[in-house]
Amino acid sequence: MNMVVLVGRIEKLEKPDTDDKLSCIMLMRVERTFQEPDGTYKCDCFRIKLWRGIAETLADSCKENDLIAVKGRLAETGEDNLGMVCAEKVSILTLAS
Repeated sequence: MNMVVLVGRIEKLEKPDTDDKLSCIMLMRVERTFQEPDGTYKCDCFRIKLWRGIAETLADSCKENDLIAVKGRLAETGEDNLGMVCAEKVSILTLAS
């Protein structure tokens, strides 16, 4: 089963590209669950592919640093063979002020 669930903050959100079937890439910052020896928590950044309605909704109602949850699947990209999360459902948890 190929399923990913991430909870984190929007690092960068592009506007949907109308030439590419209304898709865009979002960078999502996810805090690790363990502390470093100095007491800080590091973050990982993930590329999330947003399609059609999800892309439009997030572009219209969210901005950087908003807290969201993403459920999706892992997929390879054709150009560089790197993995990316393809979002199937996105929930807005809190809007940054």
